[in-house]
Amino acid sequence: MVVRTTPNPITGATPFSLVYVFDALLLVDIYADTARVIKYDDQANEQCLRLNLGLLEGRRAVVVDKMTKYKRKVAAYYNKSVRSRQFLVRDLVLRAR
Repeated sequence: MVVRTTPNPITGATPFSLVYVFDALLLVDIYADTARVIKYDDQANEQCLRLNLGLLEGRRAVVVDKMTKYKRKVAAYYNKSVRSRQFLVRDLVLRAR
């Protein structure tokens, strides 16, 4: 299974965290006994997940706003270089095949 753990530069969050509320735990972290694995408490984790579940919708809304802003920026940059043209009846136009 592939887990996307690199944060998206636009949203600032990983796709995994936007779906499952929390960041992925890599296999390297599990086998190396990192501080994150050592401090793991199943009961506290369950409570934390329930609290964070309510925050997920707000987090997704922020991401949607950021993506919309980014798309507007890209469109504005593209539209700066596009020249609009007005065609009239009987104007000769080169047609691509």
